[in-house]
Amino acid sequence: MKNQHQQQRLQYICAKSTIKLISSFKLLLLLMHFIKTVNLNHLKLWCILRPFR
Repeated sequence: MKNQHQQQRLQYICAKSTIKLISSFKLLLLLMHFIKTVNLNHLKLWCILRPFR
């Protein structure tokens, strides 16, 4: 019985860490997407403002 409890605890910890990993990965993807769009907008802005310098 104790062994089963330990296994359940292990599965719980594993699930928790997996969820943490997935959420941090999603955050990373979101950040990368944000940076990409910001860079694109920055490039567009720079191209628009270039002739005025």
